[in-house]
Order: sequence, then C-alpha cells, then structure tokens
Amino acid sequence: MSKTLLRQEQIIKSNYIDQYIYGIELKGPHEVDFEHPYEPKYHIITLILKGKVNCELNSTEKEFKHGQLLNIPTWSTIGHVRYSADFHGIMIIVNDEVLMDIFRNRTPFPPSFSYRFRRITNSPELLRKERKIIAGDMRNLIGVMGNKTHHYLEELAYAHFYILLTDIADTIWSRYGEGELDRSTGTSRSDSLLRDFLELVSAEAEHESGIDFYADTLCVSRQYLSMIVKKKIGISIGEFIANVRYEKAIKLIKDKKLTLQQIADRMNFSDQSAFGKFFKRHNGMSPQMYRKKLKKNLLTDHIPIEVPDVSRHR
Repeated sequence: MSKTLLRQEQIIKSNYIDQYIYGIELKGPHEVDFEHPYEPKYHIITLILKGKVNCELNSTEKEFKHGQLLNIPTWSTIGHVRYSADFHGIMIIVNDEVLMDIFRNRTPFPPSFSYRFRRITNSPELLRKERKIIAGDMRNLIGVMGNKTHHYLEELAYAHFYILLTDIADTIWSRYGEGELDRSTGTSRSDSLLRDFLELVSAEAEHESGIDFYADTLCVSRQYLSMIVKKKIGISIGEFIANVRYEKAIKLIKDKKLTLQQIADRMNFSDQSAFGKFFKRHNGMSPQMYRKKLKKNLLTDHIPIEVPDVSRHR
C-alpha cells in the first residue's frame, strides 16, 4: 500500500471514541491506494462540502462531488480513495453495531431508509439547507466526542449520531417518501408490508432467492409485492434479493472454515459454478480470486484516513 499522510494543517477538527465512533473535518488532497481490496471495519459517511472524491468500490470506479453524501458499508471493498486538491469534507466513521442498534431497537425509520442508507449510491446533490443541517450535525457530533470527562460520553455520542441519521432520513424521505408518516412508528401506513418483507429477506435470503417464496410467506401476490418494492426502494424485487444474497455471500467467503462448495450448498445454488457466476456478476471477480486477495490483505485494522492517528492533533 502507498498513501499520502494527512498533514496537520489539513485537519480542521477531529475526535473519536476508540472502537466506537470517529469524526474528522478536513481540507485538501489525500490519497490511499490499497495493493489488495480493503474491507472497512466501520461504516463510513462522508459529506462533500467542496471538491470531489474518486474511489474504487467493489471493483467499480466511482466519483462523488460537491454536495453529495458518500456511504461505505462494512461489507464493501475499497481499492483506492482520492480527494481532490480543493476537497473539503466531514467524515463520520461508526462501528456497524452502533448503526444496526439504531435500526433494530430505536424509533424505527421508514423501512426503505436503512436499505438506501446502507447501499453505495451516488446520492442526489443535497440542497444548501440540507447540507447546512447535516454538516452541523456532524460537527456537533465531533465536538461532543471531545468532552472526555463526561460520564456518559458514549450515550452522548450515540444521541448525536441518532440526530444525524434522523436528518439524513428526512432528506431521503423528501425525495422518495409518500403518504403521511405514522408518528407512532416513523413510517407511512403503506410501509408495513415493506418492513415485513425486509425483515423476511434479512432472515431468509441466505438460502431463499425466489420471489414467490416471499410473496407466499407474506400472503400477497407476486405482482403486488414487486410493485411495492420497486416503488419504495427504486429497484426491482429480484435485484434487491440478489443484492442481499451477495452481501451474505461476502460474509460467508470471509469465513475461512467454509469451502466455496459449502457456501454454494448453503446458499442453495445448483452447484459451485452457478455460485461463481452469481458472485462475479456482482463483484467483477470470481469467489476464488476474491478470497485469494483477502488472504493477502494484512491491513485488517486500518481505516482509510487513519483517524486514531490524526485525532491527537485536535
């Protein structure tokens, strides 16, 4: 791996709670190139206030520009990250368990939000008002993490991160939401079926790929369920199920105790060849090649901007 280290003058502000949540606001160029695919251990959220970010995510070249939010979930792989010379952005890097605790146990967001938020997408450019609100949330979160004498610092950071997610959810709802929000659940009444579907896919997608299975289990027609998923999430139901199965395949491949044939059997593919074709469609490389590169990757504790190292400059 080769990288350009952050200079102290690039860091506007940074703080962290070790192994829990990190935050940094920075300006100027930065570059990280990984010799082998890097798997982030944390969910990374970046608000681009100026300039652009070019990165290779899951073997695909992406560009994110001024006013966009970039989300990189823990199941993804990163080839390189490059910030432009005029880059100015704020980054929050959070333990995935914190994120999932909010989605599972707190006042629920609309069910399509967690899916949209945890996927790598070119987000729509945020309005100036939206950028101001989200940037303020991020800066407040970074600020409270500096209060090291607070007896409930993790809870304080959790609360501020929840506020950040709520404002991000509001921007997504303004673009994709429909109907009236049910304030007791945080969802529109028409979302109940989608929520049940998402929970069912999460539980069953490892070995169930058929649309009819999900429609029959939920006691609705295949056509109606497909319409709801397409309307709420923006992609076909088949593509959604395949994406979730791919995420599960990534996790299984990381388990060195499982052979590729065992993974293919566990995921109900007809044979290892069928599994290989499915995986390559999503990843761009075969399961064998992907696993081989993972074995060579020794950067298990590295995160792209080395937040624990630069935070001492706050």
